[in-house]
Amino acid sequence: ELGYQSVAITLDHHRVNPFGPHLQTEITETQRLLAHYQLRSVLETGARFLLNPRVKHEPTLVSPHEEDRAVRIDFLKRAIDIAADLGSDALSFWSGKLIVPTDPQTTWDRLLDGCREVAVHAKVRGVKLAFEPEPGMFVETMDQFAELIRRLDDSSFGLTLDIGHLHCVEQGPITEYLKRWRDLIFNVHLEDMRR
Repeated sequence: ELGYQSVAITLDHHRVNPFGPHLQTEITETQRLLAHYQLRSVLETGARFLLNPRVKHEPTLVSPHEEDRAVRIDFLKRAIDIAADLGSDALSFWSGKLIVPTDPQTTWDRLLDGCREVAVHAKVRGVKLAFEPEPGMFVETMDQFAELIRRLDDSSFGLTLDIGHLHCVEQGPITEYLKRWRDLIFNVHLEDMRR
């Protein structure tokens, strides 16, 4: 009744859990709610402890062990399937942070390999990928996002632009970033933030 036309749905333990025993029921109920309230959706994959109950956001696409990165990739593929079922406009995700110091090229290779594998699945399911630069993570700035896009060379990748994060890590007017990236913005986060 406030006039919202879209909603972000974060996959987590208690709502549309990709690993839960009632996933299909939860998807069906979410589809019903979205239709009832005439809402579009974006799927968020930032649940803090869904994949590891003890370490926030782990594992990630830049985790040191291949088997850990495979857990994140599997989760993102499941999320893509759910996004397709819900007709979501995009799937939002990020790189992850380095918990073990690693040389930049190795980290880029890990991230690019994961992104490419996820992108193949997203294309098959017809889901847009919206990558979010996140403070404290391997890709946290818009310059790093530009480097990711350059290295991926994949037109299906777009951007989750978090206005609060821009305020924290970038210099200059936020409007300049909106103008520069307008063609790749698939998702926007709005929030109050102190630098």
